[in-house]
Amino acid sequence: MWTQESRGKLRLYERYTDLDGNNHKVSVPLASNSARDYKEAVSKLMLKIADQERGSDQIRLHSIIVKYLDRPDLKASTINNYQYLFGKIEAIFGNPYLSTMNNAMVKRKLSESDLSVSRKNQAIKVIKSLQRYAVEYGYTSEVVSVRPFKGSQSRDNIEDKYLNADELQSVLNQLVAMDYYLAKFLALTGCRFGEAAALTLSDYDGKYISISKTMWHNAPQAAKTETSERQIYVQTELRKLLSEYLPFRNTLLMARGVRTDLLFFGKHGMPADNNLFNRHLQSIESNKPLHAHIFRHTHASLLAEAGYSLEAVSRRLGHSNSDITKKIYLHVTEKMKEREEAQLDRIRLID
Repeated sequence: MWTQESRGKLRLYERYTDLDGNNHKVSVPLASNSARDYKEAVSKLMLKIADQERGSDQIRLHSIIVKYLDRPDLKASTINNYQYLFGKIEAIFGNPYLSTMNNAMVKRKLSESDLSVSRKNQAIKVIKSLQRYAVEYGYTSEVVSVRPFKGSQSRDNIEDKYLNADELQSVLNQLVAMDYYLAKFLALTGCRFGEAAALTLSDYDGKYISISKTMWHNAPQAAKTETSERQIYVQTELRKLLSEYLPFRNTLLMARGVRTDLLFFGKHGMPADNNLFNRHLQSIESNKPLHAHIFRHTHASLLAEAGYSLEAVSRRLGHSNSDITKKIYLHVTEKMKEREEAQLDRIRLID
């Protein structure tokens, strides 16, 4: 902050860098060099800078995303989900001023994108959240009112979210070493990848697996929600898998010359990497898009087909409420009903 005479009048100046990294110089009149006038001018200068920073033409999409993700109330797992969507949104929209992202622009850009209908609608929700946040803090004054894209979750879309028993076996047959054991573990427990990556040997007591945390940026964090903290019963099939995996785990640790208490691990004993695991999955042959979360949905579908109630499935998954779980459950049970009806048509009960 400095004083300078301009056109015979004294002014107080200051430079600042806005949220986009652009440099600005602002000034206000300074009546005199007295302490009182100087203090009054400093207050006016600070208000002027604040007003300019809050101006809707002073903040771009990327800047509001950075501020939004920096909120202390956001959990690490939520940030992880948002970052994927924010990356997609920035790839589609670039880095425009937030005030230019009106209904027409948002609808047109998303229509031209290659996102699925569900992803487009997720993007709309996220953009609205960003703009509501911007309104709350005075960066803009409007929130888009774009209606969701039409396109129901058809059976094909729902079926893409999980693997049936044959598809699961085909995927497992193409995986090796740690990838095989981790994928099968996820399918037999319904764990989120982060939950599995955060497990240590002490979390398994031979009968139950204790879920109390999730992995985020190679550091364990609190579980996603209160209901995420749970005890997963280790059924016979899962117990058999672990009895095969634990000796393999010990051999792998010795071969790599590392030590870790993590149940699953990556190179140098670091936590298993979700992105790397997904890349391995995407490199194998499948008629469905593969990612770590598909095994969680697969677990839900297998339990539904085995006759578990929706409440029991949700409890094992650590869900308080999940639309996707409900849709998968209802879809699987409806398919079972159709098979039963077709079977009834093929048999004769009396003559």
